[in-house]
Amino acid sequence: MKPSIINSREILSFHKANHQLFKLINDATKIKQRINQLFHQKEFKYKNFLNTRSGLHLLDLVSSRMVNDTTLSAAASKMLHQTIDSELKEVLCEFQSRLDETKRISFRNEGPQLRLLRLTMDRQRLVYYAVAKKNPKFQRYMKLLLSIPGVGPDNAAKILAEIADISYFPIQKHLMK
Repeated sequence: MKPSIINSREILSFHKANHQLFKLINDATKIKQRINQLFHQKEFKYKNFLNTRSGLHLLDLVSSRMVNDTTLSAAASKMLHQTIDSELKEVLCEFQSRLDETKRISFRNEGPQLRLLRLTMDRQRLVYYAVAKKNPKFQRYMKLLLSIPGVGPDNAAKILAEIADISYFPIQKHLMK
C-alpha cells in the first residue's frame, strides 16, 4: 500500500484558494461569453471593452440609457480621465439603440458582476503571492514554470497547487502520470 501524503495547512489553503480562483475565472468567462454574444447579435465591433475598466464603465452607461454625446463625453472625462473619439460615441449610441429592455436589464447586471468577480479573483491571487513570499522553494518552482511559453501565473500556481511538493515524485514518469 502506498503511503498517503499529508500536506501542511499552508499548502492545503493554497490548494483550496487556487480551486476557488479557477471557479471565479470560469464564472467571469461565462459572463464575457454572454456579453460577447450580445455584441455579436447587435453588431458591436469594439469587443475589447471587456478587458478594460474604462470599457466596462462605458458599457454601464450604455445599459442605463445614458449615452448621448453630452453624457458620454462628461462621463468619460470624469470617470476615465480621457476623451472619447466621435466614432466610438456613434458606435455606442447605435449599440444602445439596438438593445431592447430585456437585453438592457441583463446587460446592466453583467458588468457589475464581472467587475466584482475580477476584484475577488485579485484577492484570491494574493494567496499564492503570500505563499510565494514565505516559501523560497515555491518561488523557485513558480519561476521555472513561468519560463515555459504559454504558462502564466494562474496556471503555474494551479500546477503547483495540484503537485503540492515535487519531491514526492522520484522520477519524471511518476510526475507525468
